[in-house]
Amino acid sequence: MFTKLSTLLSSRKIIPFYEESSSRNFENISPISAEFHWTSNCNYDCIHCSYGSRRKTTNYLDDNIIKNLIHDLIEMKCQAVYLSGGGEPTVVKKWGEYSNQLILNGIEVALITNGIAVQEKHINTIQKMNYMAISVYSTKEERYKEITESRFFDKQFSLPKKIKNDTSTVVIGARCVINKINYDELYDIYCAAIEAEFDYIIFIPAVDYEGRGIVLEKSWIDLVKIDIKKNIDKFDHERTNVKALLNKSVSHYSTDRYLDDIKNSKNECHALKIGSGVFFNYDAGVYLCQPDIGNKELEIGNLNNDRFIDIWNSPRHKEVVNLLNKRWSNGGCKNCRSIAFNKAIDTYKENPVDVHNFNKDCFL
Repeated sequence: MFTKLSTLLSSRKIIPFYEESSSRNFENISPISAEFHWTSNCNYDCIHCSYGSRRKTTNYLDDNIIKNLIHDLIEMKCQAVYLSGGGEPTVVKKWGEYSNQLILNGIEVALITNGIAVQEKHINTIQKMNYMAISVYSTKEERYKEITESRFFDKQFSLPKKIKNDTSTVVIGARCVINKINYDELYDIYCAAIEAEFDYIIFIPAVDYEGRGIVLEKSWIDLVKIDIKKNIDKFDHERTNVKALLNKSVSHYSTDRYLDDIKNSKNECHALKIGSGVFFNYDAGVYLCQPDIGNKELEIGNLNNDRFIDIWNSPRHKEVVNLLNKRWSNGGCKNCRSIAFNKAIDTYKENPVDVHNFNKDCFL
């Protein structure tokens, strides 16, 4: 395996970039990473989809907008691009070409996909990525169909063996959203993923960004815990996150009041301050936090109207940062990876260590 799962998931990866930022002008920062949600279209219709309401309309980012956006990210020296949600990223016709352009310009590229639209012509591009995460759903075909409304049961576990070779270092992971149908088969899904030669498998309890009631009921959570504890010694814990699931009571994000654990960043979000990420939605909206995608009150600009290079660091960008910092300081943020980044930075500020001890080359 190219990297341990604990390294891949570690929020401490933000620390070298925070340390570098101390010598930067915060008035003119560049985004460290970017996440594309360039379509709302999907070839699945999953019962647990956290963007179910957003997919009611089929939208794509315009080809010219994507080309301009890639040009701007390269010019701004963005370091990583993640092709992700909203819909299925590989249903965008030129996704492979876009990925190649980013990779050839030194930008890390990662892909999360259900894998259905991946073709033989895409394999070489994927082999040059840093990692690819493929959604898996169940070891039982009838459950798979019920979850996804799709007929490609066998394909969910088939891609790693087609992609891996002696020269590529791409890490291929499996992602399984725990929902009301598959909650009692975590160990079986884990075994199937390892047998299929995935490097790791992450289990993610359904996240309800849209308030549609897709989260797990307490009785299902209890059964997930039982399944994990019963098989705890059978899991390779460097290749799955089931221990972390138990620690967080089978929740994707910590439910603790984050301000109770933070001393140095109560008034502002460090992740925002250093430009850790930006999100591009299929309606051309640009956002700073994943849970806020689609909320026009927190949109920093729209690519239908302006180039990204003009949106970033604009007065509107700074206005939204101020709004988000007020929410942060009031303890109102939730379901956001930046909470973990802030805790890591806060711990580092309390007890600085040699920044070179952190693996900056792990995936952004």
